[in-house]
Amino acid sequence: MEILGKLGRNEIMALLVIKRKKGICSVSYLFRVIGSTDYAIIYRLLEAGLIEVRSEIAFYPLRLVWLTEKGKIVAEYLSKIAEIINTQRIEKEKLSS
Repeated sequence: MEILGKLGRNEIMALLVIKRKKGICSVSYLFRVIGSTDYAIIYRLLEAGLIEVRSEIAFYPLRLVWLTEKGKIVAEYLSKIAEIINTQRIEKEKLSS
């Protein structure tokens, strides 16, 4: 996936957080979880076509972040990679115990 080379650590974390929240979360929640308030993260994901940001009238002034179809595919791919890495880490810890 060519797009992965353009994503930084915070963008990857953001995609995984949004995926974990069933593909939608607030911008404030996202920033709180990834530990950054740098709106450039949102802009980079928007430019890559991975997310949409919406302000729903019912939830105003809450801004919601949604994964696009492309974003869902990339987030699923990243999630599988994270799962493999975590499994390997756990197995390594078991072997060293």
